Amino acid sequence: MFTTKLKMKWWFISLLFLVFFLWRLLSLPKLSLPENQPVKIIGRVTKQPYLKGSYQIINVGSVLITTNRFPGYFYGDRLMLAGELKKQVINPFLTQYFAFFPTIQKIKEEKNLVSQRNFIRWLLKTRGQVEGNLNQLLPEPQASLLLGVIFGVKSQMPENFWQNLRKTGTLHLVVASGQNVVLVSGFLMNVLLWFLKRKVAIFFSLLGILVYVLMVGAEAPAVRAGLMATMISVGQLF
Repeated sequence: MFTTKLKMKWWFISLLFLVFFLWRLLSLPKLSLPENQPVKIIGRVTKQPYLKGSYQIINVGSVLITTNRFPGYFYGDRLMLAGELKKQVINPFLTQYFAFFPTIQKIKEEKNLVSQRNFIRWLLKTRGQVEGNLNQLLPEPQASLLLGVIFGVKSQMPENFWQNLRKTGTLHLVVASGQNVVLVSGFLMNVLLWFLKRKVAIFFSLLGILVYVLMVGAEAPAVRAGLMATMISVGQLF
């Protein structure tokens, strides 16, 4: 009897997840933009831009922009783009548009209390400051290796060093994924247990995992690892 009830609970939870997943897919905005003709769009940078060689890759919603490295743009910047778009249907629920070297104009906005307190923007700005300090303190490729291990940053990594990591099977070291999240969680737990009770330390460790995942840009590998680490920590609470 107990086993039957437990199975029913798991089926119910699985069904809820399935319904939520389908609702999330169906609620994705259906973006339709003209292709191969001049268009002008206005939007915000939705991810921290990253560098690739002499280029800069920027996400403005569903539009992926390749442009020159300078001037640099930042998460949350409001931009006006003018140029031609190319379309790629990734799956029935997701369409990606590409713009190569469009005309970009940054729209200046008045700073208010809300914009100044944007937590994610502050996190990414802090990460940028750490990156700049490490680049000044260490030579290449040591700076790129450390940034890769901490934040998964590969934008400024020398090409030959990148290829050496691939050949030696150590490329996973510079990707923000499970290894990084476990290191952050374990470090926080070991430090906090000196000052707090275990359950309180686990709670603050969960907050630390969330902050770290957001700081590395909430990329898919980091989000997956963060969810798994959260489940493990919640399991310890119970």
